[in-house]
Amino acid sequence: MKGLELRIPPAAVAILLVMAMWGINQVTPSIAISWPIRIAVVVLMLVVSISILLLSIREFSKAKTTLTPLEPERASALLQSGVFAFTRNPIYLAQLICLIAFAVILANAFALLGAVLFYFYLTEFQIKPEERALKECFGEEYLAYLNRVRRWL
Repeated sequence: MKGLELRIPPAAVAILLVMAMWGINQVTPSIAISWPIRIAVVVLMLVVSISILLLSIREFSKAKTTLTPLEPERASALLQSGVFAFTRNPIYLAQLICLIAFAVILANAFALLGAVLFYFYLTEFQIKPEERALKECFGEEYLAYLNRVRRWL
């Protein structure tokens, strides 16, 4: 399965999983949660997710480095400030939060499997290859960052 590494953009993986979650929702029972509660939870999650995403993009812009997840070796700066001081993968975290929010709006526990699959798939086929590439680019500085900041949260 090495051929999957860095081949599918994480956003495409998320979109495919949204479709799968919708399909799962069609054939499995939902949880009885009122719309106002669902909407309140989802709005909060989306505010957090969008904030993380925008703060991440700002850090990439300030550092003038690539945002392209399929070519981590093109990174010209190691981002360690802002949201990158709390998570090494804030954009992926924002996408994960969106997937969980989608499961909440569907009120379907089985749909959460999409978020779980995203977490494990991205860790194995996107994040670990990125880490190897960044280790080559930034050496000891990146190793120190790995020891200081968690992969997801």
